[in-house]
Amino acid sequence: MALQATHPIHSLPVEVLTQIFGSYCSLDSCFAVTLDRGGKISTPSQPLARTCSVWRQIVCSRSEFWSSFDLNFEFMITPELCDLLITYIRHSGATVTLRLSITFPDSESLEASSSNVPTDMRLVVLDILFDHSNRWRDVRIDIGPKILAHAISRLTLRPKPLHGYFPKLERLDSQDQESAYFDYAEEQSERNLFHIFRPCPQLRSLSAHDSWRDDPVDYSNLTYLNLMYYRGLSLSPPLSRCPHLRHFSIGWCSIPVDGDFDYDGVNIWSNDNPFHHRGITRLSLPMYDVHFGHEIWEDLRFPSLSSLDVDQVDNLGEGTTELLSMISKSECTLRVLGIGKMSTSILARFLSVAPSLHSLNLMSQYSYHALREEAEQMFSPLMCKELKLSVPELSSLVVEFHGSHLHSKSTTDVAQQFRDMVVSRLTPSQFVELQIL
Repeated sequence: MALQATHPIHSLPVEVLTQIFGSYCSLDSCFAVTLDRGGKISTPSQPLARTCSVWRQIVCSRSEFWSSFDLNFEFMITPELCDLLITYIRHSGATVTLRLSITFPDSESLEASSSNVPTDMRLVVLDILFDHSNRWRDVRIDIGPKILAHAISRLTLRPKPLHGYFPKLERLDSQDQESAYFDYAEEQSERNLFHIFRPCPQLRSLSAHDSWRDDPVDYSNLTYLNLMYYRGLSLSPPLSRCPHLRHFSIGWCSIPVDGDFDYDGVNIWSNDNPFHHRGITRLSLPMYDVHFGHEIWEDLRFPSLSSLDVDQVDNLGEGTTELLSMISKSECTLRVLGIGKMSTSILARFLSVAPSLHSLNLMSQYSYHALREEAEQMFSPLMCKELKLSVPELSSLVVEFHGSHLHSKSTTDVAQQFRDMVVSRLTPSQFVELQIL
């Protein structure tokens, strides 16, 4: 018996719509309002709002759907886009916290773009975002100096609240926001960025381009600190300001020379009287090369350190010796070691301070195809046949592949080869679980 064609469904019961709506909202998707390169605003909230009048009412009335913005003002090419963004920002209400990613180059760059929007109109959008600074929770900023000066001057027209302009800020990423020493030295400097972020009582995670000993950022509640660049003789001054810090990442250090500003002042710690940070469990050194300053570890101890990531290591000589000496004197128990580019001899030295190592992480910054073609160069420490790994507690090998199909057979085969190679160098031989990331 042939089935008859069903009639189209013109409406669904409210119960069914509610179930579909709830399922959609439970997905791990971020309802971010995004301004993309094509000068188009998109958000996952739009298809929801267009489904039916009930959903539209819910979406437009719930501020949670309008609390995340990824905005590059270079792509704000029409006045209509400005008006639409202002509408969406107003949908966020007055109480829900905001996640923001703001890229706003200086006016010269904007004038060179194909935009038909005057800079003043874009500043209106930026001003509205800064007017809601008391709701900022998770923020990434990359703003040109002139635009930043405008934003700061407008922000500081308001009396500074007791808990600062950003009382709910938990995460700040300003690694693209390079500053200068004068920005720290002069509190009223028009170029100043970091004075407006003092205090930040809820700040837990900070990624910054650069830092000084006495920079004005509130470090007191940080659990994660990622510095691309630190200028000073020792890392003990900034770390002493982070009593709750758990994970510290540092790109490189610059040692002041005669005639430079007095970045460090008087340091109360020394090799004989070191500063013990008992909270740090993970240390990341993504660019530990010749540009990384020497003699910065001797007054530091990390007794709780259990995880170390180190990459781009060349023959540092004293630099490597100082780091390994600090780890040894800390009397910590390293359980996880992530390694990138380094020589076999340096790898052996790192393993010597980690006799209780559980997990070895091969931190590849390459795609699977590059790994397959350049394996000997990329993992040269492990390719040496004479290398013997004395890590009796090793139970996990993690191989990172970037830009590859992680579950493809070819990727798995290459990873298995590395696992077998590592196991063949263990003394004594043991089972090692393979993880592919």
